[in-house]
Amino acid sequence: MPKSPWVVLCAALLASPLLAQQEVRIPTRDAAPLEALLHLPAGDGPWPVVVVQTPYGKERSLPEHIFGEVYEDSDGQPAGLAAYAVLVVDWRSGALRLGRRQGATASNGRQQARDGYDVVEWAASQEWCDGNVGCWGPSALGGVQYRTAEEQPPHLRCIVPMVRGLGWGYDTFYPGGVERAAYIDTLGLLFGVDRLFRKHPRRDVLWGLVEGAARPEQIEVPALLIGGWFDMHPQDMLDSFASVRAGADPELRAQHRLLLGPWEHMKVGKAEQGALRFEQAAIVEAEVRRWFDQHLRGIEAPPSAPIRYYVVHEGWREADSWPVEEIRNHTLYLTVEGDLADAEGEAGSLALPFDPADPSPTLGGNNLSPQLAHGPQDQAEAAARADAQIFETPVLQEALRLVGRVRLTLRASTDAGDADLHLRLCDVDAEGRALLIADGARRMSLEAGFRRSRTVPAGEVFELQIETLPVAWKVEPGHRLRLILTGSNAPRYAVHPQQAGTHTVHFETGLPSLELPLLLE
Repeated sequence: MPKSPWVVLCAALLASPLLAQQEVRIPTRDAAPLEALLHLPAGDGPWPVVVVQTPYGKERSLPEHIFGEVYEDSDGQPAGLAAYAVLVVDWRSGALRLGRRQGATASNGRQQARDGYDVVEWAASQEWCDGNVGCWGPSALGGVQYRTAEEQPPHLRCIVPMVRGLGWGYDTFYPGGVERAAYIDTLGLLFGVDRLFRKHPRRDVLWGLVEGAARPEQIEVPALLIGGWFDMHPQDMLDSFASVRAGADPELRAQHRLLLGPWEHMKVGKAEQGALRFEQAAIVEAEVRRWFDQHLRGIEAPPSAPIRYYVVHEGWREADSWPVEEIRNHTLYLTVEGDLADAEGEAGSLALPFDPADPSPTLGGNNLSPQLAHGPQDQAEAAARADAQIFETPVLQEALRLVGRVRLTLRASTDAGDADLHLRLCDVDAEGRALLIADGARRMSLEAGFRRSRTVPAGEVFELQIETLPVAWKVEPGHRLRLILTGSNAPRYAVHPQQAGTHTVHFETGLPSLELPLLLE
């Protein structure tokens, strides 16, 4: 019998081997102690402390891939676990266990913030701590770091939130107004929030409260944000970095850093991502160690730009801000003949059949669900279906470097009562493999905005924009750029509940057009 997605996901989250640790209880201001595990290096302290706050179980959340080696650096100085104490703390609501949730969402953001403050200050007061405390962790372990830093504990020196922005927003769960179903399902299994999000499919008051909860101007310690192009949150990481920097004084602003690599959510820093390998991208462990050495031990770090980002098929680049200054927008036009061309084509229309009982399948992408492939995957199966329209450039004579968000503008109508339109942008190599660069979606009835829907009369033409998450990808000479247009992409996105029918794409007066953010040499 196949394992449930809950068991598979939790097994991945909790798979790290244990290291010998000492159990401690941390007092809080309301006298509710927090359970924690403390790992102390051999030898005489005190040491700087790295705090990890987790809902997944203190026994298995030690970042031993970063701190789990005891060794000396090239100058004979302690490094890894020889240099740091690591304190792994369960959220006050308990830990997630395989197949059983123990109230891990009961601790709200304000409570987490207060607990984070209390943990940092308690650690700093212990004889084994030298007074310097930092925080580390991915995903949920990253979100709690922002909350802790916003409380400004005096002994907190830096944070490292990974693959998690300052908070959630409407666009995180309803990009283009279309439900990101597989992501919401997985968060429901982990934290029980799926019903709440599904009760609010429009940008209503709830989303205003959620999006306004973060207090980036209160963060007064250096932050190293680490995100991935194939994670669910690359735009959130960019927005969060901008917000943290905007609220900082000039000295602190200069210390914040953002690292964006070709990584999916569960494989940050790993070489293998989807159908590709990125040997140059396996740098996260060294970057985190260098960050903590700098801010907790006072070891000078080499100078670096505020933003380092990885361009697929090319390597690392640096930028002072985002969008990067060297970008120019270039427009390609979709034609009824199936081309992506520099010039507009003839007027006409193309039919896009839609059957909710037989949706176009999700094949990789920015996914969290263990039931789905992640990252860049071949889209041949989606392209071969009768419910897809394909548009493609000629073989490229020069490289296209896409750095930013790709936007499709088109006019469309439907006889199905409403429509979701989905794009998948692909890099087609010389062998015909079409790897997914990014996807996007847009609901027709939300054409005027996401606060309320409107009726969609049969045949009425709507002008829509479909935007992808940000990318950094080099389409090499000899390759082609392909756009696949469909009426579904499931289960990544919810299938529209309307009846089967036909969507129609209209070609006229410069539309459809594809706006590409091209990086200049």
